[in-house]
Amino acid sequence: MSTEVAGRERRRLPIRAPLTGLVLVLIIVLGTYYGWQNAFGSGETGAASDGCETTPAATTTTPGATTPGTTAPPTTSVVVPAAAVTTVPPTTTTPPAAGTVLLPGDVTVNVYNATIRRGLANNTAAVLRERGFDISDVGNDPLEAVIPEVAQLRAASADLPEVRLLSQHIPGAVIIDDNRTSSTVDLVIGETFVALGDPATVTPVPLATPRC
Repeated sequence: MSTEVAGRERRRLPIRAPLTGLVLVLIIVLGTYYGWQNAFGSGETGAASDGCETTPAATTTTPGATTPGTTAPPTTSVVVPAAAVTTVPPTTTTPPAAGTVLLPGDVTVNVYNATIRRGLANNTAAVLRERGFDISDVGNDPLEAVIPEVAQLRAASADLPEVRLLSQHIPGAVIIDDNRTSSTVDLVIGETFVALGDPATVTPVPLATPRC
């Protein structure tokens, strides 16, 4: 019996030896694989396996910039209705056309002094001449009237353009119609006269019939 058992053992040895080597090789390969995975595994796997939550990095968004994969919102434009816009035209002063308004040079004035103040007629006439009026006679009032007002304007009619223009230079003057036939105006200086008015306040006097 011992001889037969020994013979069987010798017949089994050649079969078991290759199997044992194969198993050892397999164990080595598996051990090497798991060791490699543990040593050089991906960071994502390691971070997930340690149970820690990761906070995403803060991102900075520049106004007007779009994130890849997203669509920028449409730009909204404000349209102002035309009725809401008010255009102020520039202020311009158009001089009157020649011959349509009365000029100081077209007015003949006699300057008379009805007061006892010397030189009043001469001084007033000089100022009117500087303003462009045509000065004729200068002296004392030929009627020797007592005039308590600022002045009298004696003319053919109060509606004459010559009277309307001259009266703007003498605020407070009283107009006297004397039915004369000419357009000459007499300026008779009264007791309360101080000085002529501001020429800047004078407005043009239009003519009913343009004078050429």
